[in-house]
Amino acid sequence: MKISNRLPFLFAVTLVSMTLFFQNCGSQFAVDDDLNDLFSTAGVIDENCLENNDYDACIFYKSPIVHKREALSPGERWESEIEKWQFYGVKLKPSLASGYLTDGNIEVLSEKRIAAEGVGSYRVKYSQKDAPALSEAMSYYWGTRMLQMFHESAGYTYLDKKNLRIVTDSKISGFSADSNAIFLGELEPTTGLNIAYDASMLIHYMAEANIFYATDGAHLDLSTDSKHVDCGITGYEVYKNDCCADRFGCSKAVTAGLSDYMVAAVFPKFPAVAESLGNNTQGMDFCGITRNASTNRSLLAGQAYAACSEAGRPGQVFAMGSFFASVWLNVREKVYSADLARGVRDLDRLYMVLLPELESSDDFLTVLDKIEVLDQEISQGWLYEHFVVEYQSRELL
Repeated sequence: MKISNRLPFLFAVTLVSMTLFFQNCGSQFAVDDDLNDLFSTAGVIDENCLENNDYDACIFYKSPIVHKREALSPGERWESEIEKWQFYGVKLKPSLASGYLTDGNIEVLSEKRIAAEGVGSYRVKYSQKDAPALSEAMSYYWGTRMLQMFHESAGYTYLDKKNLRIVTDSKISGFSADSNAIFLGELEPTTGLNIAYDASMLIHYMAEANIFYATDGAHLDLSTDSKHVDCGITGYEVYKNDCCADRFGCSKAVTAGLSDYMVAAVFPKFPAVAESLGNNTQGMDFCGITRNASTNRSLLAGQAYAACSEAGRPGQVFAMGSFFASVWLNVREKVYSADLARGVRDLDRLYMVLLPELESSDDFLTVLDKIEVLDQEISQGWLYEHFVVEYQSRELL
């Protein structure tokens, strides 16, 4: 089995403005997600969720730390916190004929139970016994929500009808093309977080899978590529093809960036990747660069390239990917400001038509060249102009 070489800590719409509030323990929790609450699947913040039969499940909005709004203190673990934040009520609407959650595009099953066992309800309060049901509900809801968002904006994804398996409570984490599966690990050792409880992990892995199926894996063939280099400190571990040769990036950074960007597209107000997993409200930190496209909005290409230099890894692909995700998020926000309805539809369409064109020889500049050509049909160059301005401001042009 080939698993994406990203460790669990390394790893991707809409129109209505609405603010939902929940009073908990004297503090106010708000989901103010202007671009994320149009669709019929959107959940409801409800302090009495677990007692309300209107919901199929009570999960987390993205992840527990989004609710808590602060990191765990040293020595704390998520097991003692989880049930405090289970107040995002959702409808699942799956087909349960096979004994697990499926809609034809994805199917979700915990390794801790077999399909034939079934579950009586997915609206369960967190406990060791019911942890598999909660991990399944989180994965099914956010997986189908991501797909529905892009169905309604772009019209399709490359995961449609793939019956992608999402295996929760696993011993490993990552996307496996050979298995047509995403695996989400049962526990992160330090904080005790079930990785399925951080939806950014699932969205990132689904974005990786989406790119894989769009290109049929061609973007991964580095046999003739010169834009990736081995890196690491002399005398220590060498990381093969783990760094880009210069500040203009490489195809692995493009893939990482477009996958991180997908997280920001699904959660515009909470774009960090792996904040609950990394126990950091700004997302995981890599060489001083957070996995947060919003935080990196002013980061320059040369700064991203140099970030891991002390570790002997200038141009490290995930640091460069974090930079590229912020380029896309900045463009997203600017086109929304200019023309909200047009920006939503056109940028998501551009994202999808770009993916099959990705090659292992790509870098940030060749991606811009492809955007120029593809955007002529989508927005007659309007989006391309925004990318050019962003590239110039980030010292890529």
